[in-house]
Amino acid sequence: KETMEHFQNKSLIKHNIDNASTVNLANNAEYRGADIASLELTYPSGDFECWLRFTTASEGDIDIVFPEGTDYIGEQPEYGNNETWEISIKDGIVVALEVG
Repeated sequence: KETMEHFQNKSLIKHNIDNASTVNLANNAEYRGADIASLELTYPSGDFECWLRFTTASEGDIDIVFPEGTDYIGEQPEYGNNETWEISIKDGIVVALEVG
């Protein structure tokens, strides 16, 4: 018989990234932002999972940078203007979907 570990669920830590240029992601965190033109993400050490939802800037180039070694389920996103994205990251693996 196999044993399954149980982890106590903690409250999600919520962050606003509207004016951030670099975000040091944390485990069990949610990030929301609007009018994002440039954003560099860094991962914490060890296992982690987090979620982002942001809207890109209405004009200009959009530059969202993930750490080297990031893997994607599906294609690596290409961001355009006035788009809304939801991104889930777990242990450096990204699932991203344009939702608006």
